Order: sequence, then C-alpha cells, then structure tokens
Amino acid sequence: MIPALEHFTFRELEYEVLTVPSFDGTPLHVERAGNPDGPVILLANGIGVRWYGFAPLFERLAPEACVLSWDYRGMGGSMPLQSEQLEIRDEAGDALAVLDALAPGRKVAALGWSMGVPVLIEAHRRDPDRFSRMALVFGAPGLPFVHAFSPNIDRLIRGILGAAVSQPVAPLVLRALLSRIEPLVREFLYRIRFAGRDTDPELFQMCVEGVLANRLENYGRTLIGLCRHDGWDHLAEMDLPVWVAGGTADWVTPAAAMERTARMLPEATYHEIPGASHFGLLENHPGLLDNIARFLLH
Repeated sequence: MIPALEHFTFRELEYEVLTVPSFDGTPLHVERAGNPDGPVILLANGIGVRWYGFAPLFERLAPEACVLSWDYRGMGGSMPLQSEQLEIRDEAGDALAVLDALAPGRKVAALGWSMGVPVLIEAHRRDPDRFSRMALVFGAPGLPFVHAFSPNIDRLIRGILGAAVSQPVAPLVLRALLSRIEPLVREFLYRIRFAGRDTDPELFQMCVEGVLANRLENYGRTLIGLCRHDGWDHLAEMDLPVWVAGGTADWVTPAAAMERTARMLPEATYHEIPGASHFGLLENHPGLLDNIARFLLH
C-alpha cells in the first residue's frame, strides 16, 4: 500500500498525490481521484501536461472509477531522472510501473491523448493482458509530424530540436523568455488553432504554464523520442475494444490519421468530433466526455 503524500481539491473533486518508482528508479508523480472500490482507469497525457489536462475527465469518471494519471519522466513532479532514457518505450514502462504499484494484478481501462496514444500502444505491446479496453483520442500511434505535415518537415523539426537540446544554455534561455510572455504564447496558440477559443481558459492557462515550467531540455528530448517512435505496426495486434476520436479542427493530429488508426485496429469504433482541436477534451463538445466515460466504464 503506497500512502498518499498530500491531498488537494480542485473544482470540488479531491485528489491524492503519490509517488511510485519506475523500472530505473525514477520517481513517478501520480494523481489519483475517485472511487477507490471502482474500476481502475489510467489516463496518459499530452507531452509536458499534468493532471489538469484531464480535469473534466477526472470529474466525469470519479463517481464510479478510481482514476490515475502520472507526470511523464523528467517533467512535472517525476524528477529527478535516474537515467537518460526518454523514449516512448520508457514512458510505456512508466505506465506499467504505475499499474504495478497502484493496481497490481488488475486489468484496467485506459485513455491516451496526444503523446499518450503511442505511450499506451507501446504499453499494450509490452503487456497486453493489463488492459481491458482503450480510448485513443487526438493523437497518432507514431511518427506524428509525418502525418501532420510531411517526412521532410519531420526531419527539419527533429534537426532543429536536436540542435537546440545539444546546447546546454539554449533551453534555459528559451524557458526564461517564454515564461515571461506566457499570455502571448497562449494567444499565439489560439491564433494558430492549436487550441480552440472555447477551450476552458483556466485549464488551458494551467497547461501552457505547466509546459513552460518543465526543463525544456527534457521536453525537447522527449519530443524527439516521440517524433521517431512508430507504433503503427502494433495496431493489428491490439485485440481489445478501442474507442478512437479525431477532431475536424485538429491539425496536430489530423482526423484522417485517427480514422486510419481505427481502420487498422481489429475492434475499433471511430468518432469524428466536429470543430474539435487538439485540445478537444477541454472544449465543450456535447456528449464527448459522456461517450468516453460510457465506453471506459463498460
């Protein structure tokens, strides 16, 4: 039994904060909320985003389920790193470590958003018996910039990221600069439609501030690992019910990539969300959270 380190309340829901060790000893910061006697649901977040990226889903699931979400290694509260491992396979190992510690021997339902999609697919590859069903929303199984843009743009982005993280001072300077102009960063993300204008403003601000608070060298190295990871080959082996969603306004993971994901899975249903951006879970799309909850709690 791992004791809670602290408790806090957000929008009338009480959360517990726990720390569990990963396979290499890196401490994983976990938020848990909901019914301790209910089914366990694991939420895998977008890169650099913490529990608040799932706050509406926590609130919807908590009356019936025990809901878990963790900070990715090297970011948020999952520090300090105990190794240099920041690939998607390592994040998948962390997901399984969270389940080993907090839901030992139990099958769980899981939802992945953005980077959480390839993380859960890789976790299933490593231990398929741990999962009863999955929801994969607004996130590609692999090679995300190839599907959002093109192979050439993907190579360009990876080259820029590699050059940036190889300079020790650059991430520190960039974080200091961007943190000072966070409202402008947020407005820029709205203008390029990274997030819709109807995204919950408080939660989106928390997401942006949280990403900028990370050590950007770890963020950059994690993003490079995400760019080169390819989980498409495992989809045909995922013999479990999967709920897939794409947003018509999501250019980060185009709806066509999510529809292709559903076609490649043996037992998937595809749901296209009109007007949803990459942050569709924080937007007010009628029925979206209820449909996800109904599937995960089945």
